Amino acid sequence: MKLTNGKRYKPKNINKVGEKEGCDKRQVKHLDRQRPPSKTKRILREEFYKSFRLDRKEDKGIFGGKEITMVNERITEDFVRTHFKNDSMFRNIKFEEQITNHKILKELLKTASKKGTGKSGYPEFIITFPLVMDLVIIVECKPEIKLHKSKKGEELTEKYAVDGVLHYAKFLKKDFNVIGIAVSGESEDKLTVSNFLIQKGAEEKELPDKKLLSIYDYLNLFEQKETAERLKDSNLLIFAVELNQELYNYSIPENERATIVSGILIALQNKTFRNSYHIEKKPSDLVEDLLKAIKRVLEERCMGGRIKILMGEYQKISQSNNLAISNVIRNNETGEDEPNTLLRDLIFELDKKVFPFTQYEHIGYDILGQFYSEFIRYVYGDKKLGLVLTPQHITELFVDIANLNVDDIIYDNCCGTAGFLIKGMKKLLELAGNNSNKQKRIKSVQLIGIEERSDMFTYACSNMMMRGDGKSNIFLGDSLSLSIKAEVKKHNPTIGFLNPPYAKSVSELEFIYQNLECLEKNGTCVAIIPMNCILAQSGKDYDWKKKLLEKHTLKAVFSMPTDLFYPIGTVTSIVVFKAHVPHPSGYETYFGYWKDDGFIKVKNLGRIDFYGKWGQIKQNWIYNYRNKKEIEGHSIKRVVIPEDEWCAEAYMETDYSQLTEEDFKKTLKEFVAFKFLNEVD
Repeated sequence: MKLTNGKRYKPKNINKVGEKEGCDKRQVKHLDRQRPPSKTKRILREEFYKSFRLDRKEDKGIFGGKEITMVNERITEDFVRTHFKNDSMFRNIKFEEQITNHKILKELLKTASKKGTGKSGYPEFIITFPLVMDLVIIVECKPEIKLHKSKKGEELTEKYAVDGVLHYAKFLKKDFNVIGIAVSGESEDKLTVSNFLIQKGAEEKELPDKKLLSIYDYLNLFEQKETAERLKDSNLLIFAVELNQELYNYSIPENERATIVSGILIALQNKTFRNSYHIEKKPSDLVEDLLKAIKRVLEERCMGGRIKILMGEYQKISQSNNLAISNVIRNNETGEDEPNTLLRDLIFELDKKVFPFTQYEHIGYDILGQFYSEFIRYVYGDKKLGLVLTPQHITELFVDIANLNVDDIIYDNCCGTAGFLIKGMKKLLELAGNNSNKQKRIKSVQLIGIEERSDMFTYACSNMMMRGDGKSNIFLGDSLSLSIKAEVKKHNPTIGFLNPPYAKSVSELEFIYQNLECLEKNGTCVAIIPMNCILAQSGKDYDWKKKLLEKHTLKAVFSMPTDLFYPIGTVTSIVVFKAHVPHPSGYETYFGYWKDDGFIKVKNLGRIDFYGKWGQIKQNWIYNYRNKKEIEGHSIKRVVIPEDEWCAEAYMETDYSQLTEEDFKKTLKEFVAFKFLNEVD
């Protein structure tokens, strides 16, 4: 392979495995000067696929058939380096080797030499977190397992991995919570690993895990769950944007992108496919392998009659010329034709950056759902198809509004990608604890969804399937049909969640009415709809307002942020109904002015919880709602009838006397930050 200057590109440094997928920094820098970014990435992948493998049994690197003996400790270091650099959250850490630029760490280690000379000393690797200022991970490596830990009574910090990492931890625990990792061995499948937790000023505690953990897991050791979730969400969001741009560069139509991603993530669950997709082959042959792997996984998961529907959707991948047929592909960014390895590259990226998160799905985290929702919303965000997917933090809010109990049965009659069902399942599984019988029941009978579009039905089934089950009662069809409603009623749902389609001739309020009709008496329905529906004083929306109050109780209405569905210009409200209890005369409905969720718009990323405010805001909203707190400027209770406008703005008065100079300063600072993040002049 030749670069644009005519020179042949050859990987040189075997000790930099994991640095840009097999190449050292000089090579990467050189390539970046020679080619545009996307082409550089493709060249690096090719070198990774074709030129490098690590013979773990003989502990030798092989490049182009030539054996290169590695310094023993460098082998161990390479295993650690590659582990962290392949982690999906690597971009969120600062990764330093045998030195640090962190002023406080440098000061603490200035006399930490393992030789006891009083000079500075540093572990092999130092990992810090910009969002967690008092947490540091340190790693010590040794080439042989016999050098893992000293015998009792010995004090040889320089010779042994465990002794060395605990030595450095003693210097750091004055100001930091420390995770110490000792790694020994020259073969990846026989590595000896010890993980230690050392809290500020406390003694070390050895953890039961005898392997290298993910960055996500290490964060959670210090109960940094909220931070870990924020980092995970931001990583998936950034990758969704990057992936969407890459597919655009290679002219993959918008309506095919989500199907491709969904199919790849299912196929990767097949071990044979995951271990073999990198082998060089024609695009048509790789697509054939992909589809076979998808079908095998669906059969193993007992998808039954749904397999035909799902495979009908995934077969569309084989019809994509740029992805599956042509051996040469045009890169619109560079204007050049390239060998068509696009599908293999997509599989590789999803395998490294998204698939690892599936290991958490058994405990109910909606990690993969986050990726699906962000990516599909990005693709369909122009409302061409009437599709307005619910932001992830709002699906979470629905669960808290409904105040679920472990026996609730959740019904979504417009389920889309199953975002509400996923969040509901997560909460129900948390409530079930370790009760395996309840867990099984939740997944098999307590989640019901209807979706009329075959593509979205495919995503919903695969999305739920990746969580162990939950797909058993997702149906393809029209939720307004009598036969579908009759089938749903057999399950006796108690909770209704929905975000009805916004670009249909049918009123959004009719979907709410039909959802309520399927619920048990006193059940709760929570829905998010365009605000104009509940402001109507005539027409079909007004007629549905009357029908709703004749049979059901309007418990609450929340006015949501104006740009909640950015870039879609849809102003929305959340409504809460009690099923089959006619709205009582004189009943006071609770109205909340929930216009500030703490999210801000960031260029290329949309609305994100940049300042980490959402957790506290949501807690305040839910507390005030459950206790029916009336707070000036935030919430109010009013008796309403169908002719009234069902929104807080119609009844609240703003108290400007409460504004202070600090409020203005805070707003100005956030405005400056907004301009910087979005590159606004």
